[in-house]
Amino acid sequence: PMVQREASEGVSVLALFLSINLFNTAVDITIRSLAYSLPFFYITGFNMSYGDFFLITFGSAWSTSAIGILTACLTDSRSAIVLSVAISFLFGAVLTGVKPSILELKENSNPFLYWMVFPSYNRWATEALTVREEFANPSYNFYEKFELKAEMAYEPVNWVNGILFLYISGIVLRLISFGFFYRKALE
Repeated sequence: PMVQREASEGVSVLALFLSINLFNTAVDITIRSLAYSLPFFYITGFNMSYGDFFLITFGSAWSTSAIGILTACLTDSRSAIVLSVAISFLFGAVLTGVKPSILELKENSNPFLYWMVFPSYNRWATEALTVREEFANPSYNFYEKFELKAEMAYEPVNWVNGILFLYISGIVLRLISFGFFYRKALE
């Protein structure tokens, strides 16, 4: 209703959408990511740098918040909450690529399941975190680190691919959301 009122008064729908997203990113996502990642990182004792860990934590929050924005633009507020939680749960807890692993999905499983797991933000975040942590861990030797590739099909290049996926998926979902936001604002 607020967006519709502002748009009817001549405020740019694009400006409204960008301001909502900028505030959400600068305040909500950043504060929540810091509040979660700071204690978790130092309690667990990762070998990777905090900057690498935060990059993935913030990227995961960025991607999942885009799911929430999209569902809020598609449906009414009650349904949007339930739908965004369901989709986030599906991609965050069910379709992770950990068990069955990406390797098992590629070699033995139904290719449909592999392509269902592929767009999971948690699949990419888990792989990026695992690859970065294993390569930062000084207690493993060179050959043990490549067992990770043999067992899980985790590729070292997927550190970059995972980060790109998290941030680009957030951008793409927000761009899609804008179309529905625009339509809703002009109703």
